[in-house]
Amino acid sequence: MNLGEYNTLTALRFKEQGCYLGPEGQDVGGVLLPNAYVPEGLNIGDKIEVFIYHDFEDRLIATTIKPAVQLHGFAPLKVKDITSVGVFMDWGLPKNLFVPFAEQGSSEMIVGQTYVIFLYIDTETSRLVGSAQVENILDNEEINVKQDEEVDLIIYRESPLGYMAIINNENIGLIYKSSTFQPLHRGLQLKGFIQKIRDDNKIDLVIQKQGHLAMESNAQHVLDILKENNGFLPFTDKSDPEKIRETFKISKKVFKRAVGNLYKQRIVRLAAEGFYLIEDGSIQEKEQ
Repeated sequence: MNLGEYNTLTALRFKEQGCYLGPEGQDVGGVLLPNAYVPEGLNIGDKIEVFIYHDFEDRLIATTIKPAVQLHGFAPLKVKDITSVGVFMDWGLPKNLFVPFAEQGSSEMIVGQTYVIFLYIDTETSRLVGSAQVENILDNEEINVKQDEEVDLIIYRESPLGYMAIINNENIGLIYKSSTFQPLHRGLQLKGFIQKIRDDNKIDLVIQKQGHLAMESNAQHVLDILKENNGFLPFTDKSDPEKIRETFKISKKVFKRAVGNLYKQRIVRLAAEGFYLIEDGSIQEKEQ
């Protein structure tokens, strides 16, 4: 049985407090799945997937609840309580996740705020604990991505230049403030792209695709908003850049290219008061 992970175990026997689970063929011992989490119809010999952690009395316990993070993973968690011994985070289980003060990161945590937490097993206590020290856990000595690759990102802090993000739970990179036109915040999980891998192994990230692919993606984005507004939007080449940025989350330059793309494909009609949808359908459908 693996602590902090999902385990597929076999129902060994039922007791008053619940069902004991373990590897198939085990006769004694096992981990308790309390009655509250025993699914209806579970029989001895059946297999069930459970998460293993320590309960309030520090006993190994099984649950069918899926926590927000599992062993050696990162996830945005909210601070539930701060005590004299450390910080406790809500990770979806009855017992909150403990984060020692030494693992808070560069600033003190605040109740109700969200922080990106790494789950690991403390070597001294053999218990699951959390850490916000992202840059002590990850580095870019080994790069596991390539330029232009789509990746999963978690924003973990803001920097003077932009937003630092975890890449695929393996590397870290920077989204420059000048390259994004949508609000970002700590704990936000989103897709992004590798813009550049520098000689010093620092990674530049972008939210939108580059080049031709970016034009197609932005055009589809504008088209989606156009459809949501009954086929008309009051924006032209003379529209205020800030209003364009507020509505579409892209710059005026990118917006003009996107609308131009739609116009060339005869998907929209341009007018003095804005632009209209002239045929329902996606860009991909128009190209086929």
